[in-house]
Amino acid sequence: MDKVASDEITASSVFSVSTQGELLYQRGKGTSGDQHIWVDESGKTLSQVSEPAIYGSTRLSPDGARIATTIENKSGGSPMWVWDLKGGTRAPLTADSRYMDAVVWSANGSVLYFDAYDSRNHRRMSVVPADGSQQEKALFDSENDTAPVEVTADGKWLLYEEEGKSTAPDAALKAFPLVSGLQGFTVLEQVAKSSNAGLKPTTNDWLAYESDQSGRPEIYLTRFPHPGAKYQVSQSGGNQPVWSKDGKKLYYLDTLRRMVYVEIRTSGDSVQIGTPKILFQTGIRHSIRMQGYDVSRDGKFLIVNSINESLAPVVLVTNWDAELKK
Repeated sequence: MDKVASDEITASSVFSVSTQGELLYQRGKGTSGDQHIWVDESGKTLSQVSEPAIYGSTRLSPDGARIATTIENKSGGSPMWVWDLKGGTRAPLTADSRYMDAVVWSANGSVLYFDAYDSRNHRRMSVVPADGSQQEKALFDSENDTAPVEVTADGKWLLYEEEGKSTAPDAALKAFPLVSGLQGFTVLEQVAKSSNAGLKPTTNDWLAYESDQSGRPEIYLTRFPHPGAKYQVSQSGGNQPVWSKDGKKLYYLDTLRRMVYVEIRTSGDSVQIGTPKILFQTGIRHSIRMQGYDVSRDGKFLIVNSINESLAPVVLVTNWDAELKK
């Protein structure tokens, strides 16, 4: 049989098999990678931000002028870079050999928090100035894997996930004090690993997060800093929740990687959740677990769009299992 095409990023082969014994596959090797693109609410591409590469977590700075992203390199690392969207300058902030999943801006945009694997293959949180003026340093030590997810608007708290020592798919969501005189605390005992937790921008009193407590990933809302009732937002699976900058909408990806939005109205401890509405199909690959997109103040989407192009033909094989018996 001809060589079957595969995706260089996910190592998945391009083929499918039907229950009637038909095999469909693509020959050769496709061109794969990602690009950062701006799209509007209809999904129309407005502009291309980056050249093809293998990108990961991506966050807009609080003022919307810069992005922080990870770029996988040939040595197996995924260092963090900061790009100035207006000036076009780009600078690496971490060593090429470091591998990381999550990046989070401080409230004033002066530093970035991130997770990286240490020599024992544990995820540890570190911090580095966004201008690269100083080297990265560890934030604190923990026996468990940790990863940052959000900083409160007042700059007092860094929310982070702490995984247990078991192989369970869950983690605890905790708050680490960024100013003196405060004590850390546990926000939620159970969220999904890569919960993408985020606070309502205008008030910081409602927390959106991902949990698989129902058996599949769904988006929930609860109060912050003192959680009470938990309200389910998504109806048929969802991940990577992101608030609109005015706090009136909550976006998330459904199981087909479509962009969905829900109108959210809150007043004190009460919340009204609208009906989820599909906006457009994204090209965000499933292997990007955290921060595959962000939303600007004017409602545009910065998407880590997957590229997989090939001119190779698609081949249909009937009774393919008979060939295995020869």
